[in-house]
Amino acid sequence: MSTDVPIDVVVDALAAGNVEYVLIGGAAMMLHGCAYTTDDVDICSSREAANVALLVAALAPFIWDVRTVLNGSNLTLSTEADDVDILGTVTGLGEFEMLRKFAKQYRVGDRVIPMLTLEGLIVAKRAAGRTKDLLALPELEVMREAQDRLRGEDDR
Repeated sequence: MSTDVPIDVVVDALAAGNVEYVLIGGAAMMLHGCAYTTDDVDICSSREAANVALLVAALAPFIWDVRTVLNGSNLTLSTEADDVDILGTVTGLGEFEMLRKFAKQYRVGDRVIPMLTLEGLIVAKRAAGRTKDLLALPELEVMREAQDRLRGEDDR
């Protein structure tokens, strides 16, 4: 994973801390193979108090606490490399428990990363409706169609 954002650092810290999360947004698109680039790492995490405590501990270099996380739905942590966005709710997909229906475990190098599926990314990008999200849709849709064709061949 060679990007300007600390994807590997963030997912390694979250995995080591046993945090329940799903990688979303541009970082997930990049790891799916999209040409899209991003300047940050976006995750959606469980808002259960025990998980929030794990999240806070995993990303301990930042100055924050459980109360801070529970008082806000979406947070941005600034790093030297770039930002880490932690969302409690994702437009089009809802809170973490609903979003998990659109996530799978993906092997990326020697890591296993919980990440939105292409379908989940498409739903979220379409619902967000921002220009940058709408511009990403054609590539995501082509990738999903190719994935569906490959699955169809495997079923024969």
